[in-house]
Amino acid sequence: MKIAIFGASGRTGHLVMEMSLQGGHDVVVFARRPDNIRLSHERLTVIEGTVADRERIERAVEGADVVIELMGAVSEGTVNIIAA
Repeated sequence: MKIAIFGASGRTGHLVMEMSLQGGHDVVVFARRPDNIRLSHERLTVIEGTVADRERIERAVEGADVVIELMGAVSEGTVNIIAA
């Protein structure tokens, strides 16, 4: 399964990312600051961008079976993720 995660640099997001990889899934994380993703794995792809960048969001969710958004309150970013 392919899982896209928004908000993976936070504590909960990091745990979800680790658990997804341990479960054998391909994981795409979307990060404003990729350096905050301190995990490296052959099934992990990190896409740099902001939640205002619809093109990069669409690239992150392309082919995903599951999209997980852990950024907090509903925002423009949440709307863009849902639209993608």
